[in-house]
Formats: sequence, C-alpha cells, structure tokens
Amino acid sequence: MKSFNFIPHTADVRLLIKGSSYQDLFEAGLEGMAELLGLQKTHRSSKNLITKNVIIQAPQVTILLIDFLSHVLTQSYLEHVLFYKVVFNQLTKQNLEAVIYGINVSSFKEDIKAVTYHEANVKKNEKGFSTLVVFDI
Repeated sequence: MKSFNFIPHTADVRLLIKGSSYQDLFEAGLEGMAELLGLQKTHRSSKNLITKNVIIQAPQVTILLIDFLSHVLTQSYLEHVLFYKVVFNQLTKQNLEAVIYGINVSSFKEDIKAVTYHEANVKKNEKGFSTLVVFDI
C-alpha cells in the first residue's frame, strides 16, 4: 500500500510518502510530485504516453529516492513532459532501473526548483517504509 500527503511548510512543499515496499515508496513519491506539478485525472487517460528509461545508482536508498525524483524532475522540464507512472525492472537499496511514463504538457502548475535531501530519511516501520521529501519551490 502506498500513500502521499502534503504537509504545510512556510516556504517549500513537504511531502510525506509511505509504502509497504521500496517500489510503493518510490511510486508514491513520483505520484506526489506529479500532482504538485499539475497532474489531472484526465491526464491519466491519455493514450499518447511518452516513455523514458532511467538507471540510477546511489550508496543508499534515501539518496536513490531523491536522485530518482530529481532525475524525473529534470527530464520533465527538459522535455515538457509530466511523468506520473513508473515500472521498475530492478529496484534495490542502491540500484534502480525503470521506465517512466508521462504526457506532454505546455506548462506546469508549480515551479519546483529542486528535490532536496533536507528531512529525507527512508525509515522502516511496521507497515513498510516512509520518509519526508522537501521540494524547493
């Protein structure tokens, strides 16, 4: 089970993400960022999906998550694509191979400057994993 909730913050946007697995956690992070960028329910029914391969390595899972979201954000701005879905070919604490799916957009609802490491710390709990992600806006 995965979920995300926006938490009030004075200057940035904080996103609490939870998942019963690393896959759920990463999916929740991507979906939360997509909603922040302006994903609408009508976008999900688009048949003209753009795909992009992603390969990332990091020394530990928190860095892998932030690097993944940062990479997706960069690709979104470079290609004017709102990525909102991911299918993992491999996902471990240190490696990620996936395909991300999105749709072309003319603009984004929110201008995210960066996905920060501030407050990010993937923790295991009785229901799976959780962390905060802070977006610099």
